[in-house]
Amino acid sequence: MSANLKDDLMPKLRARYERRSREGKTRMLDELCEDHGYERKYAIKLLGYSRLEMETLGVPICALY
Repeated sequence: MSANLKDDLMPKLRARYERRSREGKTRMLDELCEDHGYERKYAIKLLGYSRLEMETLGVPICALY
């Protein structure tokens, strides 16, 4: 997923994720991991925090090699 697409898509997904029940969040995480190849914990971090909050907390947004 490109950075631009991630910036456009993540706020919408984050809003949907917040409104869901526990079972709904589980299904949403499964779909996100399957579609985009994310590890589950990384997907939880992506949906739980905004990009700015992640940078402030020091959570890596993408792997640097």
